[in-house]
Amino acid sequence: GSDFQLSALLDRGLYSYGIAKEEYEIERASEDTRTPFDLIDKVYEQLENYLYNPNPKQNFNEKIKKLCRLLQNACSKDTNAAIGTILLCTECNYPVVHSIHSAIVAEVVLKSLGWADEERMSVLAGALTMNIAMVRLQDTLHTQRTPLSEAQKTEIHDHPNKGTALLKQMYIDDNIWLDIVSQHHELLDGSGYHLKLKSDSISQPSRIVTLADIYCAKISSRAYREALLPNIVLKELFLKKEHCIDTEYAKLLVKKLGVYPPGTFVQLNSNETAVVIRVGKEAHCPVVQSIISSRGAVLTKPVERDTCHDGYQVNKVISRKEANVQINRSLLWGYI
Repeated sequence: GSDFQLSALLDRGLYSYGIAKEEYEIERASEDTRTPFDLIDKVYEQLENYLYNPNPKQNFNEKIKKLCRLLQNACSKDTNAAIGTILLCTECNYPVVHSIHSAIVAEVVLKSLGWADEERMSVLAGALTMNIAMVRLQDTLHTQRTPLSEAQKTEIHDHPNKGTALLKQMYIDDNIWLDIVSQHHELLDGSGYHLKLKSDSISQPSRIVTLADIYCAKISSRAYREALLPNIVLKELFLKKEHCIDTEYAKLLVKKLGVYPPGTFVQLNSNETAVVIRVGKEAHCPVVQSIISSRGAVLTKPVERDTCHDGYQVNKVISRKEANVQINRSLLWGYI
């Protein structure tokens, strides 16, 4: 990612090599001192403007790729904390945060497959901009309780095609990126949209982003339904029988996120309420931070528990709404 950004600056003739390198190193040093949450929050702050007000005169390609590098840095610093953000960020602008969360999931899967930084960056760019042609409609749909209108159905069906066209107007010519935006609603059995592609006609990066998109959408709440529990969603993806998603990638996703992904709220056999902070040695035994004692008192300092130990096994998964407690991400993952 660093060589890409630096070469882009030099190719455009904006800086001499010494100045560009010095500014890049200062920026990277600043990133290195930040927590993964700081980096993800920075992406959120900037992506919102880029999605709602895309401008071909502002070097859209470079700006989005910079956000991709920030996400890669966040995941590299602490994969579990980055994944945890997906379940703990509930008060954000949905169209923006959904794209970021999908990109984080894609990054985790792609990195486990051994994809190079620049290849992954193109995929993350696709995930961040896949809904660029319908962000305002997403705002409406997130709080809408009535059935879709015919106009809304048409806009949803057309957004992959319109998004691809819009990105080309932004001078995006990265085929991996463009394919993802065009294909992220295509399904292996041909039941997706808008091109009705099947199996091998759908690019591998698009399949991964589709999986991330579905997972992140299901674990998010809507006006008309509560968020589904992450362990239930992962089980559904793992056992999918319709062959509409790539089962190999689904299995890999479950392996990387665990049965109880970081950020999941659980009740332990000790009657404590806890938040999963990382995948444990066993798939069903995550490491957690207890945040509410067995007597129902909110703990001022979380207590780490290994759920493989007797008395602290996971009894059940609960929603954040059921937990009904304020969360400090940095405290849970030890950044305070």
